[in-house]
Amino acid sequence: MFQHRAKARPPRRERPVKPAPAEPATEQEAVALEFAEGAEETIRNEKIRLYFKGAMLAVPMNLITGGMFFAFTFGVSNLLYTSIWYGVVIALALVRLMIARSALSSEKPPARAVRYIYLTLTGFLGAAWGASMMLIPQGAPLIVSQMGGILVAGMTAGAALSAAAYPRGVNAFLLPTLIVLGATYVSQGGVRGFTLAGFFVIYYFFIARLANQFGNAVSEALSTSHALKAARTRVESQARALKELARRHELAARKAEEAVRAKSAFIGNIAHEIRTPLNGMMGVTSSLKDDVTLSGDHRRKIEVVEDSGRILNRLVGDLLDFSKIEAGRMTLLQSEFEIDGIASEIDTLWSPRASTNKLDFRISVTGDGKRRMLGDPVRLKQIIFNFVSNALKFTREGTVEVAFAIREESGRPRLRVEVRDTGRGVPRDAEARLFRDYSQINLSEDRRLEGAGLGLAICKRLVDMMEGTIGHSPREEGGSVFWFEASLSWAVAKAADPVIRRSAPGAVSSSDPSAKAPAAPVPAPAAPSHGDRPLRILAAEDNAVNRSVLEGFLAAKGWAVDFAHNGQEAVEAANNRAYDLILMDMRMPVMDGLAATRAIRDLPSTAAMTPIVALTANARREDEAACLAAGMDGYVSKPIDARRLFTTIDQVLAGGQAETDVRQSA
Repeated sequence: MFQHRAKARPPRRERPVKPAPAEPATEQEAVALEFAEGAEETIRNEKIRLYFKGAMLAVPMNLITGGMFFAFTFGVSNLLYTSIWYGVVIALALVRLMIARSALSSEKPPARAVRYIYLTLTGFLGAAWGASMMLIPQGAPLIVSQMGGILVAGMTAGAALSAAAYPRGVNAFLLPTLIVLGATYVSQGGVRGFTLAGFFVIYYFFIARLANQFGNAVSEALSTSHALKAARTRVESQARALKELARRHELAARKAEEAVRAKSAFIGNIAHEIRTPLNGMMGVTSSLKDDVTLSGDHRRKIEVVEDSGRILNRLVGDLLDFSKIEAGRMTLLQSEFEIDGIASEIDTLWSPRASTNKLDFRISVTGDGKRRMLGDPVRLKQIIFNFVSNALKFTREGTVEVAFAIREESGRPRLRVEVRDTGRGVPRDAEARLFRDYSQINLSEDRRLEGAGLGLAICKRLVDMMEGTIGHSPREEGGSVFWFEASLSWAVAKAADPVIRRSAPGAVSSSDPSAKAPAAPVPAPAAPSHGDRPLRILAAEDNAVNRSVLEGFLAAKGWAVDFAHNGQEAVEAANNRAYDLILMDMRMPVMDGLAATRAIRDLPSTAAMTPIVALTANARREDEAACLAAGMDGYVSKPIDARRLFTTIDQVLAGGQAETDVRQSA
């Protein structure tokens, strides 16, 4: 008659699948992951066992506290209801006691179903304690209500602390207690009921937080205990693992060092490759500037290109310096110098630019500026040039002043240099970032501040290497003061210089400023001066653009030039034909410039005495030292500056080793 239709079963809710953990990349990561997972599982089981141990202690507390509640409410509450309530508390407590004892008697952790049953009974017990306040009638003496509340509060606190190792156990007892107790007070109505309900809500959160902190302490204690046990039981395996780890760390350190060297070499190669086309660009612009047929507009555009090339060249130099500092390969070279000489050079280099900007440029020296010191004048000038360049860049009117101050501390000179300007100053919020790596200030407000953000960072690293300090302070009248201090040494005068260097005829020894001529001069054959006669030059250069630029420079002098495309061709050409000068690149195919120079110096002919000048994009100081050590007489870095090139050639042909112009382009 009636056909039974089975109800369609609702679709089963599937649990979200946890994403599989990523596969460990190395064996070491796999071991660490396995150890971490084992520790987590062990600690979790220990916390569950602690929870059940706490339950063993909580059963007597439930029985005793319930008996106290029964005694306080005897004669006030309904005896039947109170007896039933106490019987329920005893029954739930005893059942929980049996489950806890069974769970602790097994070496295996209790099953999930057992834990859920235990938590359910805990929730019923919490609800029973929450319903305890219903047994006290509203007309009962105040002391009875107060004692009942105190007993319930103490019971919840004790239960929370005994179950603190297992957060679910805490909530399983506290939440039912709070819900039933709060409902009881709210049902009474009035200010008193709602106040008590609110009080117990606050009390719940306080107790829950306290239990959480206690649980965290238990977790930390368990973690420590597990780690100590694992250390005791696995000491030999860990020793082997540590030995293997040390080996891998050593291998990783080697790889890191190789990576640093590779990065440094990469930056050096990139700098070389950038400087090669940059040399062509700046060489062509330099030639175009000498063209008298150019209009004023075209000349201004060429100057823009030239200025951009200088900026790019300076950025490449900053990257090279910073790479060397990061790799720990930056060294300070010790040589003698005078502060007056540095001050004079700064005035010569930067005064024209200050005049162009209509600025008053001043230099002052306090102390003995003529006494010779021992330090790295190149790096000192690099720091000062950076300060002066920034001051001129950001000062539109007023004064830029460079102040040197020399004082003696513990027998050593202490140099302080201040560069003061009347420019816009540095914003207060940017002062802390001034000397950080890759830090730029107000880039969105002033496009003139573009750069790699390395100049001041490099200055700070250099000053640190000089055992000094560096800083900035604003001027009250406007502008900034950038300063640094460096510890140097006094140069010790020598009675005689055992090193024989070729010098120009009539040169005066620098070891005795008052001498008119050197005592007991060492005779040395002076190279003939070329005067106005055209020279024949051999240039070893593998890049076509650089050959074109160099040919333009030399042709403007009326000099003839032959080109060799690699070091081997340069050696053969020098052996087959007499040249007044050889310009030698460092990086070339077949044979590099250093090997070619050594081969030329070893030729069994007068060609071995031909002056050789390095002309290379390898602009590091160690490159210069390598060139001179290989037998070259001078060094000029690319991009080629015509004035510096011809000055170096004149010095070399005059018979002296050229003093390298290490000044950075303004």
